[in-house]
Amino acid sequence: MYISKVLITLAFASNIVSAESLNIAETGILNFYYSCEEKTEQLCVKSIDSTVDNRVLVTFSFNSRNTNLSYEEEQWVNFTRNQMFILLSTLNPEAEKMYSEKHRVFGLTMGNLKQSSVVLGMEANINDKDYAGFSMFFYDDGIKTRETLIPTNMRALEYYNNSQGAINGN
Repeated sequence: MYISKVLITLAFASNIVSAESLNIAETGILNFYYSCEEKTEQLCVKSIDSTVDNRVLVTFSFNSRNTNLSYEEEQWVNFTRNQMFILLSTLNPEAEKMYSEKHRVFGLTMGNLKQSSVVLGMEANINDKDYAGFSMFFYDDGIKTRETLIPTNMRALEYYNNSQGAINGN
């Protein structure tokens, strides 16, 4: 019993170390999207982190002030949620099960981690108000998606890790 607990702990810890050691440039994601460090666009890749449930959270940053559009807050939230789903669909091969095998998913180098574990995180500033959220695939009588985006000062990683979705896998 004790040995099993030690092995489970080591397996869990080794996956976390692997995910934390992912370097944005080494994953290849910068072939498709700008890094927030290199260019603060309206949409850029902010970080790649491990989650409490051993997934890989690819966090993007979005700022509505960096656009020429003048939407109301609710319109921006809906726009951002749609973008989260689109981004997730380009990074996680589970999207092919929703669309077709011809759906294009960008290949990322993730070491020993599976690209199908990617969750899309979002930290957005919408009309000078901070939001955080995530988009992920899950199974419930078939493949489905979950997108959530709420006004908060939390980072996307903190919000995901504290959510019931991360704890229950729902």
